Amino acid sequence: MTHDELLAKIEVKGNHPFATLQYNEVGQTDIQAAFSALRAVVAIHKPVYWQGIEMVCDWCDIRSYPCPTIEAIEKELA
Repeated sequence: MTHDELLAKIEVKGNHPFATLQYNEVGQTDIQAAFSALRAVVAIHKPVYWQGIEMVCDWCDIRSYPCPTIEAIEKELA
């Protein structure tokens, strides 16, 4: 799954009707707040080309993409 596809999947799941049950002080449900945090993590783990050759994670020192963080998120959202 691409980085943009993962962000879109998180957006869909975070806007599920059950995510609007009870609002907190900033107008989000706890579920929506959790998905906002998840979107932020995915956003900083974006893929970039390293030396114009291979895709790497812009945040991790690991020279591969998807990095273990993105792999774990994709696995749990599958």
